[in-house]
Amino acid sequence: PNQSKAGVDILAHVARSAPWVITREPFNLATFRDTCSHLCGNVNDAKTRILGLKLVESFLLGRKASQSLCIFQIDFPVVPEYFCPLLQSALKDEIPAVRISAISSFGALLQTDWRSMLLTPHESTFEPDMVDWTCINSILQATSDGSNSGIRSAACKAIGNIYSECIDTPDIENSSSTQKKTIPFCDAFAIHFANNVCNKMEMAIADANASVRSMAIFAMGNVASAMRGRSENSEIYIPTIKKIFDPV
Repeated sequence: PNQSKAGVDILAHVARSAPWVITREPFNLATFRDTCSHLCGNVNDAKTRILGLKLVESFLLGRKASQSLCIFQIDFPVVPEYFCPLLQSALKDEIPAVRISAISSFGALLQTDWRSMLLTPHESTFEPDMVDWTCINSILQATSDGSNSGIRSAACKAIGNIYSECIDTPDIENSSSTQKKTIPFCDAFAIHFANNVCNKMEMAIADANASVRSMAIFAMGNVASAMRGRSENSEIYIPTIKKIFDPV
């Protein structure tokens, strides 16, 4: 069905402020998914595709914020299954604003989402050679996109958020959520991912655009902070942490 911009804006507000309204009934979730798919799939109108991606992003941001309140219950696999294909398709869009919105949405995914996306059903380890890096590599590549500084900036920020979400160790005492940070990303994965980020940020931190430089520093800071939290194996992270601060 056709959706007015005002109607989509209202739905986006609901998705961000009260995402459980969408997920608590199968009909609501299916309708929301179909609306997002319909808007994102409009090949003739970039503005409509952006509206669809904003809906997805609003839902993902609302879901992430709700985790800390421990008030949001959802079957997590539906996110990679329902929404990530829309985001992956949008990464290839010819319109920069569409790609920026998709990249930002990836930065709002949860650790459980990345488990589904990075591992095949037959794998149970996060050793680097067992992981599907396709999506993360696409975002890393966007950090050096020569056509648009907005894409580079969004990609640097998203990579910083993704690394923190996957690797950072939760503060169990102060955390009100028992659902976050439960996936055992191994040290080899953390170091491999960090080195890939650092290699890309060496270029981004020298970017002519101030926003890109700022987000590159943000990403490297997130990597360093996440690795610092793994104090039980801190010695194996020293070379990578040193590499983070060498470009600065």
